[in-house]
Order: sequence, then C-alpha cells, then structure tokens
Amino acid sequence: MNVLYVNLLPDNHIFGHKNIDTNLINLLAVFTKVDVIASYNWYSIRNNNVKILEINNDQYTDKIGYYWVCLKKTLKVLERDRKIKYDYIILASSDVYMAVLVTVFKTYKKRIFIIHHDNIDSIYLNKKKQLFFRLYKKKIHHIVLEKYIYYFLVHSLNVPVNKIHLVSHPCNQKQLNPAIYDCVGISNSNDENWIRQLINEEKEYSTFKRENLQVLLRSKLYTYDDGYLHVINGVFPSQIYDSYITSAKALLLPFPLSFQYRASGSLIDALSNSIYVIGSDIPCFQYYSKRYPNICKTISKRSDFIMILKKIGENSEMEKEEFKVFREEHSEKVILKQLKTVLQYEE
Repeated sequence: MNVLYVNLLPDNHIFGHKNIDTNLINLLAVFTKVDVIASYNWYSIRNNNVKILEINNDQYTDKIGYYWVCLKKTLKVLERDRKIKYDYIILASSDVYMAVLVTVFKTYKKRIFIIHHDNIDSIYLNKKKQLFFRLYKKKIHHIVLEKYIYYFLVHSLNVPVNKIHLVSHPCNQKQLNPAIYDCVGISNSNDENWIRQLINEEKEYSTFKRENLQVLLRSKLYTYDDGYLHVINGVFPSQIYDSYITSAKALLLPFPLSFQYRASGSLIDALSNSIYVIGSDIPCFQYYSKRYPNICKTISKRSDFIMILKKIGENSEMEKEEFKVFREEHSEKVILKQLKTVLQYEE
C-alpha cells in the first residue's frame, strides 16, 4: 500500500498542525509506505517508510498569492499521482475551492480522504463554499477528529455516513513544570471582546487579586498586568507556548461563537498533560464537558470562571480517572486501529 500525505494550504495556515501531522504520518508508516509533500525542513521525520518530497515554501501577500500557493500544491499532487498511482491520497488540510480541483477526476474519488479542521466552520458560514462543497462531499472520504463533528457533517451538511471516518486527535504529552499560574489562556483563537471585558472588571473589582489567583491570557489587541491578571500579546515560538501550558493548573479557552465544529489543539495539549480545561459554551467544549465532566468545564459568563478555578482538584480521584480515560481514547494504539480501518488494511 502507498499513501500520499499533503497539506494543500500554505505553511502559515498549518503551523499548528505540525504535531498532529507528524503523529499521523508515523502511525501510517507502521503499516504502509507514506510519501509526504512538504516545504523544505518542515518535518523532522526519520522513518524508513516515510519519504519527504520537499517543495519551496512560497510566500504570498494577498488573496491571489494564497490561491496560487494552494494551486501549486494541488498540481504537485496530480503530477505525483500520475507517476505513482497511490492507493490513497490524504489531504491533511485543504481549501474548499482547491479540493474541487483534485476531486473532479473520476479516478481520484474513492482514493481521497480530507482531514477536516477549521474548514468545516468556513463552509457552514459561507453559502458560496457550501455550493462548492456539494460538488464533492459525496464523492470523497472525510476524516473528522471528534464524534460531534461527525454528527454535524451528517445532519447539517448531508454527508453520507459511509463517507465519514473518525480518527481521534493524538495526545501531545510534554514535560510538566511546577505550576506558576492557576490558569493560562494563550490560544490564538481567544475572543478579544471577552478579554477586554475581563480586564475592565479586574480594573474595577480586583477579583483575581482578591482571590489570589494568577492568570495569564494572550490577546491580539490588549495588554494588562496588575500582578495577578497578566494579558500579553504577540506571537511566540512553540517552546514558549509549551512552557506556559505546562506551568498551569488549568487552560482557559474563551473562544468566539465562530469557533464551532473543529477540534482544539490547545484542548488536546491540556488534557494530554492532566491540565484542566475551561472553555466557552460552544459545541467543542460542550462535547468534552459531557464526556469528561470533571476535567473540562464550559462557562457562559465570566463569574463562572472564578468559581471553577477555585474548585479545581476537589474531586481528585475522579479527575485522575478521566485524564487516564482521555489518554487511552487518544492513544497511538487506538488511532493506529482507526487508521487501519479507514484505509481497509488487513493484517
């Protein structure tokens, strides 16, 4: 069996996918040969069953440039497949318009699998993209990272059940540090309005100071620091991101309503490392809070945030068990079995 694995989106759109891509590529390589189209030095994978086909990391400055980069990657897929005739082509990320280009050829339809990330939200919110999605949604296969996304594709976008496959998001375990913060919220998807209002409330009531809580948040627009609520901005490398995550008791994910039917890598990072998650009342966190009610909580108002922070650790044994269950359900053993089922691999 031969598999081609590629992200059709430009590199700056998929930086956060490096960990999941590396994990999935290595797991695929357990039972098949994997060719990977990627920019120079994008992956540091050393596996005899993996061949990296390196391409230029093209930069762009506007929408035309964005689609030009997507098109070049798409044409590379078509060119490579003409030579090798892969059993399966996995599009680890894709633009709905470029996906049409790959799927129009009859010979590709049964061999293409698209891994869905934030593109489901963009399709759901855009009528034009829905029209393009209809052109291929029943012709190719869809890989989703959580069950609630599976149900959404079936019931809201009318994708046939036999075309959707669940592959759990791999864990991302790290070396933990002593807890400096009671909570951090450093995702790039944070709701700026929520953070602004939290800053204003702290200025007026000094809630975090009064409760002696250390909270660090990331914002694209605001900065603030009263010694207890710390709001920083800017882009920082993965090592700094990891150091914040692994130095906290809980992770806050105050995502906007536009974040609906996609998995959160930050949530996976936290639960993989026994760090509690507090998230907005949106489908992603609603699903996890029902499945792991002691280690993942949803909040609809900011006052809930303080109350939940103060209760962390009250049900320690139940919490430990849920963290264990989460890691088992997102383990390499489970995901390897899922991938073999998806690609109909027989021992």
